[in-house]
Amino acid sequence: MKKKLNSAFSAIRNDRLLPKKFLFCTLGVVIIGFAVPAMVYSGLGADPCSCINLAIAQKTGLAFWQWSAIINSALFLFPLFFDRSLIGYGTIANMYLISIIADALRASFYRTFLPAQPSCMWVRIIFMAAGIAMMGIGCAFYTVAGMGVAPYDSIPIIVSERSHINFRWIRMAYDSLFVVLSFILGGAVGISTVLTAFFLGPVIQAVGSRIKAKYLTPSGKSPSRA
Repeated sequence: MKKKLNSAFSAIRNDRLLPKKFLFCTLGVVIIGFAVPAMVYSGLGADPCSCINLAIAQKTGLAFWQWSAIINSALFLFPLFFDRSLIGYGTIANMYLISIIADALRASFYRTFLPAQPSCMWVRIIFMAAGIAMMGIGCAFYTVAGMGVAPYDSIPIIVSERSHINFRWIRMAYDSLFVVLSFILGGAVGISTVLTAFFLGPVIQAVGSRIKAKYLTPSGKSPSRA
């Protein structure tokens, strides 16, 4: 055990890309925290994970961040038992910080400076588009950093690696399942829910590959697929 810990600490000390990885991971988590309230405010749905969590939180009377902490703690068992390499700083940050940031923004900025519900459809579409874009970029940032991924996001990664099926198709099927569950539970399923379910996987892969190639590949080495 001691040898494993020493080896892990040695790897961290020798990782020259660690500051960049930490930066991308943290930025990714913060960006996702901004994405969720933007989509919710649009009234056109949220990403599948947030959609189902918001629906259950509303039914149980819990705050979004409270229910997110509970379900993330339960889903954490998947990477814990099947692939511990997916656990890291990004896992913990994603489990708790995203929902806290989202709830804080909804309780402060959105309630103070914006009307309860935008009446103009173009405004709603703008918020939806901004939310989807931030969600894709944020997920790509923290995933490609390799500092651990959220329990929710770890499941399609584990399934993809074990089944040898392309990640984007696994992610699309996985998110689609949560869309159906959200609808059954009375969640605010909308166009943005469907769009993120079908296009989030490809966006993560496309953006992640470019970030990895440009910023997170050691000099002299060819970037591997994200």
